[in-house]
Amino acid sequence: MKRVFIDSEGDGAKRLRSQSAPPGAENETTDRIKLSPSWSESRSETESNDDESSDPEEIEENELVLSDVHLHPDNGDPSSPALRLTAFQPKNSNGDATNYESVTLQHRMGTPLPYVGLQVWRGALLLADLVLSKPEEFRESVILELGAGLGFVSILAAKTHSNVVFATDILVETTAALHDESSSPLPPTCVLDLLSKNIARNQQTDRVFPRICDFFDDDCLLFCPSISDLPEPQSSTSTFAWKNEDIETIRSAKKLVILAADIIYDAKVTYAFVARLPALLENLNEHAVMYLALEKRINFTMEERAEVAPAYDYLLETVRAFQMADWGREEDVLDLKLKRLEVGDLPQWFDYERGKYLELFEISFHRPVK
Repeated sequence: MKRVFIDSEGDGAKRLRSQSAPPGAENETTDRIKLSPSWSESRSETESNDDESSDPEEIEENELVLSDVHLHPDNGDPSSPALRLTAFQPKNSNGDATNYESVTLQHRMGTPLPYVGLQVWRGALLLADLVLSKPEEFRESVILELGAGLGFVSILAAKTHSNVVFATDILVETTAALHDESSSPLPPTCVLDLLSKNIARNQQTDRVFPRICDFFDDDCLLFCPSISDLPEPQSSTSTFAWKNEDIETIRSAKKLVILAADIIYDAKVTYAFVARLPALLENLNEHAVMYLALEKRINFTMEERAEVAPAYDYLLETVRAFQMADWGREEDVLDLKLKRLEVGDLPQWFDYERGKYLELFEISFHRPVK
């Protein structure tokens, strides 16, 4: 049966695809998610002509993906390039407003896969719950957020705990290659630009500092082995470039809390992220702890007739591989711990559906004492 459908419940990136649905899946998917008519109708005519032999789980680079955080009738056509403005207001268990300030963000709706940082994802909301639920973990800490995207978690942490926060992401812009008739145009927008605007909108420019962090960049100051290895200050045309004093602030902090959400979706990025953990959790600050929130991206494989989470599985396999290796040092073995935290034990402060595929990990790193 050919139809346009929304991917499985565990996949926070809702994708419009045309494929043969697994037996018995038709009613389940249709009942669960309701799209705005304009998107459903405009996409169904073009998507129904897809090559039936294509891999149903493969996401094309120009294909629009949409975080289900933004699925709401008031948000209009998800394929529109117009920026939206959303206020995220913390509420207590009764659904009543709290004394915590809201965070107002400018964001996009549906985007091609390379630009999903222009949306808010459920992993960020889970980290936000952590920030509000464990104030003792964040007081007097410097916070470093990896893959901060629009800055939701960083801004919330600064507002709530008056922390110094470094909100990082890669420096990438939408490109002219995406501005063709087959896809909705996206005006050039750097993720860090929108992050910076959101910081200013929430009046946190004195606490939250947007910076570039690319796991593939060996020259990033975050990955320098020690302060003595920091290069001489150099002029940079980017307002998001690291400064030596930034690194000194991080290294001298009583405690460093590193946060990351929704960065586990690509094998190369995942491998690079795990490979940087020694630099982030040992070299950068010996009192560092990391919290990683992710959502298992569930695929259904016809070959195995089962649901699999390849990105999630690859993360665990990569961590295990590094745990068994000596990280390139012969003198000793490093102790990397990945501890799964119970999501259900964490109070929920924001209005979103957690679902069964959200995961939260505490990551720590120790060198065994001889």
